[in-house]
Amino acid sequence: QTHHRKRITCGDWNADDKFAFASEDKQVTVITSDGKPIGQVKVKSRPTNVLFGGDGTAPGNIAAVSMDRKTILLYNLDDPNNASELAFQPKYGKIVSFKWFSEGYAVVGFSAGFLVIISTNAEEVGQEQFCAKFHKDELRSLVYCQKRQKVATCGLYCVKVVDMHDWKKESSPQNGFPFRHETRHLDPSQGVLSDLQWTRDGEILSVSSKSGYLHAFRVKRSDLERKEEERGRIVLSKVVCVRMGCSSLIVFFGLSILAFLSIWSYVLKVSLCDLLRVLFYDIPML
Repeated sequence: QTHHRKRITCGDWNADDKFAFASEDKQVTVITSDGKPIGQVKVKSRPTNVLFGGDGTAPGNIAAVSMDRKTILLYNLDDPNNASELAFQPKYGKIVSFKWFSEGYAVVGFSAGFLVIISTNAEEVGQEQFCAKFHKDELRSLVYCQKRQKVATCGLYCVKVVDMHDWKKESSPQNGFPFRHETRHLDPSQGVLSDLQWTRDGEILSVSSKSGYLHAFRVKRSDLERKEEERGRIVLSKVVCVRMGCSSLIVFFGLSILAFLSIWSYVLKVSLCDLLRVLFYDIPML
């Protein structure tokens, strides 16, 4: 049993059943599935998030720790005495979220609207691989779908979906960005966007607002499953928008609705997307 003097704030498992967690006493601890401590590091600021990732030499063995939403500590279980800290430009704002998306790479979303890609590879560590201002006013949430290799972000009133397939090899950047992306603007009267989440298969992206609206978008499968040289732009179709009345009930009712529809899709032997297309309607991208 491992004891921390203050509240544990975040944690993450890796594929080898190792668990990294951090607490308000500024300690990051790694234990095995049976509770045996295998590593601990003291950090200088309050940890707010920890995620396992890694590169080709240490897959899943690097714990990335967001410290006070300003810097990221890279703690390699294979080299615990050489943890490195990544700092970012103040103009980016606070770290909203970060996700590992490829072997040795992570994408970081910042409150001022910036999207930054960092690397843990030895020859690139500490260097920003990409930086762009994705949202004019504010970036509020960032999520990644590993199955489809898509990053989704939301600002105050818009949603962006980014294709991370071979992002460094993209020969024809779209609007100056080295990867394909699509933007969908939502009605400001439906409230400021607060969070978003993928379904496990990456077909549906759900977005919630502070005013109690729940939006669901379908990422067209036919576009995603084409060969690399045939893939066109990402296409989003809005399949449903429901006002829940109270933002605190969005997650509960949203999951209930999806669970109900999933049951009927199984009974009728059709995909969830096909069922949604029947019940609702697609709105083409502008």
